[in-house]
Amino acid sequence: MLSAELLEVPPPRLLMTACHLEDQPAAADVVLRTAYIPRPLEWGPGHPAAPAPDWVDLTATDIPALARQLAP
Repeated sequence: MLSAELLEVPPPRLLMTACHLEDQPAAADVVLRTAYIPRPLEWGPGHPAAPAPDWVDLTATDIPALARQLAP
């Protein structure tokens, strides 16, 4: 994984954060942790965001909520 190599950090210490689930499987495949921030109104009313699958490590409503999960 190029990003881990460039940062000189083991892949499990990195967190791939995205609002689209299509971005997440490749990150999980190379052992990056994953975070999903759904955007419930992205596709308009009546089209809810996809729920996070079981393999996503963290789910949050926004970046501050994700930060609260990561900080003790």
